[in-house]
Amino acid sequence: MRLRVVGVVVAVGCIVAMWGSARQQPAATALAPATATVNGRRLLLPGARATVASVLRSAGLELPPGRRYAVVSHRLITDRDHTVAPVILVDGHRAVASVPVRPGDRIELRQGSAVEPTVVRLVKLDPGAASSPGAAGAAGSSGTGQPGLVATAPMGDVRAGLPDVERTLWHPGSAASLAERVGELSGEVVATSPVASASPVQPEADRVVALTFDDGPDPTWTPEVLRILGAERVPATFCDIGRWAWAHPELVRAEVAQGETVCDHTVDHDTTLNYASHARVAFEVGRGADLIEAAAGVRPRFYRPPAGVLSPDVIATAHARGLRVLTWSIDPSDYLVPPPDVLLSRILSQVRPGAVILLHDGGGFRGNTVGMLAQLIDTLRAEGYRFTTPAQEVPAAS
Repeated sequence: MRLRVVGVVVAVGCIVAMWGSARQQPAATALAPATATVNGRRLLLPGARATVASVLRSAGLELPPGRRYAVVSHRLITDRDHTVAPVILVDGHRAVASVPVRPGDRIELRQGSAVEPTVVRLVKLDPGAASSPGAAGAAGSSGTGQPGLVATAPMGDVRAGLPDVERTLWHPGSAASLAERVGELSGEVVATSPVASASPVQPEADRVVALTFDDGPDPTWTPEVLRILGAERVPATFCDIGRWAWAHPELVRAEVAQGETVCDHTVDHDTTLNYASHARVAFEVGRGADLIEAAAGVRPRFYRPPAGVLSPDVIATAHARGLRVLTWSIDPSDYLVPPPDVLLSRILSQVRPGAVILLHDGGGFRGNTVGMLAQLIDTLRAEGYRFTTPAQEVPAAS
């Protein structure tokens, strides 16, 4: 019996000794911190669900930016907004920044590189570059090294190929179009292919004429002219004086609402601009267009010189504002108020295909002009004429 008690005591003592020994074991026997290596540098894993991105963030590291190269020359593009993602390898295999990282993984980061993507853009050949009467300037460049090519723009050069001063109607011509595949960032051309052929600028040869009205808007005569044009379904061009457009904006809006073309006729109907200072020219031309735009919310596309007075500076100033310079080929002198039948006879004796007819809806008594207008329209139609405006002329077929 005594031997059994002694044995129990010894066994219990051994258990107690083992427990005490275990409590005194150093922490070295616990699990080691989870780590991975990044380009040979050992880093702690920030939690059980660590990713490549979270490992880098916890260590204050960033992914190295890549390099982008031009599609043709392969020159380095330094645009920071178009960098390339780096190459990530985890244990020698390609990965992305969101891939999970396990303890002991070897992560390698390399600087990526790629050639820029390509896009297709449309370029046009100036229809006036090869042949035009008084061509309006040389062709531009698309940055491709090919002379005469200009990139398509929202407005473009509205005068391309047209005369500097339009006295009759012209078909403006259309550009030859090319499709270019280019580098998205560099603009370097990879390939080109034709899209459409050009049609040249041509004078209007059909039985088509344009009616134009100067010196308005006038609260008495402009509504009468609009009424007749609307009833006859005839488009016209109204060359408005800036000060009257400002005084009667509702009339300019009525012109635009009816589909008529508005034209800048200076601020004050200044007939001395051919020897005025450039500052005066710029004011009369530019401010006149601004007042019309302010009145109706439409930017004029044409400039008509008062009394037809022009100079190189006046023409250049109008062109710089994007305005085509429009005069006329028939002037029946209605501003002198001849009888309606005389007005009608003068116009009919001079009418030709493409004629631009000068009349007035402002600047004085215009009852005789209004009185013969419907008869003029009916007579011209009976002779086979149609009505248009310079703005409505479409490119002629090539």
